[in-house]
Formats: sequence, structure tokens, C-alpha cells
Amino acid sequence: MSIDDNDRTTRATPGPRDGGVDEDWTSWAPAGGWDDYADEPAVLDAVLDGVSEAAGLWHNMSFPSLSVWEWCADGSAIAIAYRDDRIAGLQTNGGGALEHFLAATAAFGLIARAPAGD
Repeated sequence: MSIDDNDRTTRATPGPRDGGVDEDWTSWAPAGGWDDYADEPAVLDAVLDGVSEAAGLWHNMSFPSLSVWEWCADGSAIAIAYRDDRIAGLQTNGGGALEHFLAATAAFGLIARAPAGD
């Protein structure tokens, strides 16, 4: 899976999902991309605020340069790609994860790009 919104090579292949979760992933980024976006740390803090495995609502899968937070209730997810400790790409695929993401990032004016597979 590549989710780098700066070079627009976004691709993802989700597995089967329960009802209410989109098959396609949507990429999110500020208008000018992530490289020089001054509010990037605040976006990351907002997305991760309240996201924890402790309550059993979220499940985290971490890989080098990629973190995926899955909303356990419906299998939807937020995928965060990193480059040098900064966001390189953000994707969602609907459901409860998208609801959390939209509420957390509303103040930042991120732009939804075409589904990642398009």
C-alpha cells in the first residue's frame, strides 16, 4: 500500500469489509500537500486524540512509515503514512473511523481527493 499524497501515487487494496464501510480509500491533504504544511503536527494530534487501544474501540497496526488505526466496531480505518516523522499521507475508508477523522480535522480544511484506487 502506498499512500503518499505528495507525489499522488496513492493506492490501496482493502480487504472485505462489513456493511457501512467503503471499499475505496479516500486520500486527505491540505491544498499544497503535506511537505510544507505548518499545521501538520496539530492535524496529527487531532486525529490521534481519543484514539487508543486501551478501551478496546480501536486497534493499531504499526509498520515502518505507516500506522493504521482500525475502528473495531466496523473494521473501518485511518491510515497515516510518515516520512521523517511528518505526515506523508492520510487515508480513510468510511465507517466510524471516517466519522472520527472528519470531526477531528474539520478545522484544518483538508481536501478529499479521489478514492485511492482511481
